[in-house]
Amino acid sequence: MQFQTDKTEHLNYLRQELALYEEEAASANNLSSFNATVDLKIGKVLDVGCGAGQQLLPFSRMNNVQCFGLDVMAEAGEIFSDFFSLSGENVSNVAFIRSSGEEIPFEDNTFDVVICRVALPYMDNKKAISEIGRILRPGGRLLLKTHTPMFYIGMMKRRIRDLSIKQMIYPVICLIGGTWHWLTGKQLKGGLWKGKEVFQTTGIVTREAGESGMRVVSEETSSDREAKSYIIEKSYLCNLIAAYYYELDVLFLGLFVIH
Repeated sequence: MQFQTDKTEHLNYLRQELALYEEEAASANNLSSFNATVDLKIGKVLDVGCGAGQQLLPFSRMNNVQCFGLDVMAEAGEIFSDFFSLSGENVSNVAFIRSSGEEIPFEDNTFDVVICRVALPYMDNKKAISEIGRILRPGGRLLLKTHTPMFYIGMMKRRIRDLSIKQMIYPVICLIGGTWHWLTGKQLKGGLWKGKEVFQTTGIVTREAGESGMRVVSEETSSDREAKSYIIEKSYLCNLIAAYYYELDVLFLGLFVIH
């Protein structure tokens, strides 16, 4: 009986995720949607922190496009497979990989599109964005959605209203950690902050994307101001600069060996 209950809840969750995706995709202003990539030539797409993998649906319907969902949770692999089975889509071009966003097991310049929707707050931001910048091809796009400080302020308000005073501690810790990250560029990881989220601001995203050879092209704030969506592009200049410094290294090494 318990198994049947769990299975029903699981299916309900998948149906809710599918319905939520279709509702969001219907918004022409949704910067994290498929609409933000219609002008790109796409061969490979990666969803970092994919969960059920719903963001890959429109890409999986395209010809000659390989889709990969990446998540650190083993359970996500089962949910991912079940979701695509429930959607009735052809899954021959879709694969799940268990790994973290800080260690993406692909070569440099592999993907044309990377999706990361509300997964970054749970990662080491600098490492994850650096990895995404590494595996994204020049001219490729990152479709990023993050929490703003208002998300945690809203969480505090809701928990006060529900008399969940003890649970108020969590959003307070996240706000403090996020503020530290905003001021210093470093995330608190040990002790009280272990496993806690951090918020992102346009300044943080712009700074860390820039350090990885990417730039923010456009942004959009949700109606409740608790989330922001960004289109971020990897610069061609980044690869030219890297090649330039590589040539300098080869030149100096050659001169050193000769002399």
